[in-house]
Order: sequence, then C-alpha cells, then structure tokens
Amino acid sequence: MKRRRLVQSTLGAGSLALLSRASVASGATPVKRRLITVYSRGGWDTTMIFDPKGQRSQIQTSSDGTEQQTAGLSFVASSNRPSVGQFFDRFAGQSCIVNGVSVDSISHDKCARLLFTGGRLSNMSDYASIIATESESLPLPYVILSGPRFTGKLGYNVTKVDQRFVDSLSVSSEIDFSMVESAVQESVGTSDSERINEYLRTLERRQQLRSYTNLFPTSVSVDPTSQIDLLMNLLGNDLSAVGLMQVLPPPFCQWDSHSGNDDSQNGCLEYLFEQLLYLGESLRNTLDTDGVPLIESTTVMVLSEMGRTPVYNTANGKDHWPYTSMLMFGHGIQGGRVVGATDEQLISAPIDLGTGEKTAQGSRLQVGSVLAGLLQSFDIDSNQYLDNRPFLAPFVLR
Repeated sequence: MKRRRLVQSTLGAGSLALLSRASVASGATPVKRRLITVYSRGGWDTTMIFDPKGQRSQIQTSSDGTEQQTAGLSFVASSNRPSVGQFFDRFAGQSCIVNGVSVDSISHDKCARLLFTGGRLSNMSDYASIIATESESLPLPYVILSGPRFTGKLGYNVTKVDQRFVDSLSVSSEIDFSMVESAVQESVGTSDSERINEYLRTLERRQQLRSYTNLFPTSVSVDPTSQIDLLMNLLGNDLSAVGLMQVLPPPFCQWDSHSGNDDSQNGCLEYLFEQLLYLGESLRNTLDTDGVPLIESTTVMVLSEMGRTPVYNTANGKDHWPYTSMLMFGHGIQGGRVVGATDEQLISAPIDLGTGEKTAQGSRLQVGSVLAGLLQSFDIDSNQYLDNRPFLAPFVLR
C-alpha cells in the first residue's frame, strides 16, 4: 500500500493553519491529533539559529549569521545553512520558537530525562507516552524509530520499530488468548489485573498488525528520510498517532561541539533542517484515512537536551549550558512567534508564563511548564503528571 499524496500547489502554510483553527472554532468535528518528536542529542548552539544575539560583548557567536524575520518569526540565517531559511520560508507561519528553556543540568542523560518527562525520577513517563494513551485503540500508539525511551509505567503503548520488530512481523501465528491469559494468571496471579490486561492488549495489537505488514520496510534504516517515510505510512494509515526519531549528525559533525563549534554546528543545523523541510513537505502531502493532510493534525516538537555556553573555550568550542531552545510547528501551534527569552549572559530571563513575553515580574521557564502546556493542548490534564504551571503561549487551545 503506497502513501496517499495530495499535491498542494496553492495552499500555503499560513492558510493551512487558518483552516485548522477555523474548523475548531466553527464547532466542526475535531481533527485527529498526532505528535512527532525530532530529537538532536548533544546540545545545540541556540545563538546560531533560534536566539539571535548578534556580536554582543558577553555572548560570542558565529559571525556568518544575520537576524532575519519571516512571517513574524525571528531567527538567524546564514548562507552556510540555506535549509534553515528554506524551512522558515515555507513553515514560519506554523512555527513557534521557544527560547530560554531551563534544564537545570549539564549532564546529557539528566537533561534528556528532564526534557522528555519534566522531572528527574526514573519512573516518570515522557510526554509522548502520555499523549499516546489517548490512542490506545491503534495497533502502535507510540512508535520509537530512534531516540531515548522514558516511558515509565506506560511502556505497554510504546514500540521500538527496529529490525528485530520488522523481522518478527514475518512470523505468522495465531494467538490463543484464553491459553495466554490462563498461563499469565497462573504465573503472576490475578491481583494485578491491570498489568495482565495491558499484556493481552499488546497481543491483540500484534494480531492487528498482520494486516499491515506491507507498510513496513524489509530493512530498517537510521537514515532520517527513511524514518520520515515510515512515519508517514504509520500515521497516515492510522496505525500510530505518536512517533519519535533522532536525527544523527552528518559525518565530521557533532552537536556536542567542545571544539570547532561553528563548523560542527553549521553542519548539524544544515542537515537537521534539510530533514525538517522534508518532514514538513511530507506532512503537507500525505493524507490520512479521512483524506486530510497530516499537517492538519500533527504537532512537531524539535528538541535538543541542552545548549552551548555563551563564549568559546580555548579550542574554539562551546561547552554544556543548562538553557536550551525548542522549535514547534504544525497543527495546534501559534505560528509566527518567538516566546521565552534569555538575557545578555544567555541565561533564562523571567517571562510571563501566560504570554511568553519577557518581564521582570515573571518566572524563568522550566521545561516541565512547556511539557505541561503541550499536554493541555492535547486536552490532557497536566496536573495528573506534572506539578508545573502550564506554559500555554506556544499552543492553540481548543
């Protein structure tokens, strides 16, 4: 089964966003909600794209960039990163940049856990797993093609789609659910009926997938274009509602740029935005089972777990920094906006958590508040999972 494609010759990103909001405002049947996370592990230099600082004395940044505005959104453009400008030319109207997000650590693993869960505890579930609980009827509610897994107690909704998984699809076997249930109860007893039901539900999903094996490749690749194509298949055919992919840096580049920061970050940013451009166009051109372009129902979160220091070290690199930026685009995002802020030392500045504007009477933006706002935008009560006050400025609320 091939992906359904819709050629959009005249409908731009701004028009798509207006149509989506109009359908909600008119009281029409709400569109399906989907989520994709694109993760860049290592820590990006926010001053080279998301948080323009120019050549200020306390913040050293690459000299090849200039601040540019497109559809109200400010970012750093450079001839060394042409895909950045091309992406925002097409999607600025559906994009929001969030600056000054505090991750309170300079450890990759600790920052990553906080970035995905909003907390430090090992049993906390990440925002994607929580959102996937709204789509438990699908065969694969949350698919991880690549990237970290912090699912807590919600792991039964999550599938790592790798070569082992694809190979297992070729094994055709009927499941005797009565026999399995009896065997499980005999092994663990009947006291934990919730866990037993979760296990049986995963087996039911395995049965459902027997009808969709042709949607999966015979060989799974970490190439981001291949991952995007697979995500379009899974979301477009209603097998999944939530997906995660990690874009690995291109050869000779790395996000963790302790030396040669500018060249390495340039290569990473250009490669990442090539893939984001492809992802955005794929979302525009892929129809779901209702004949609606996926861009009309899919929120995309683009993340890195930390930033880089405001000044260079002796190797012309930049070290770990506990403040980062996020990019969000697609459905449910207030486009053409930059919210959150950093000060002249690249430290998270106090903001109004309602508007996202900088104010001395405000609060510094914690990642937990961003995630709480995202959950609220999916009509999920964030208080069930997080103690943070929701940061709602980037989101369109129904």
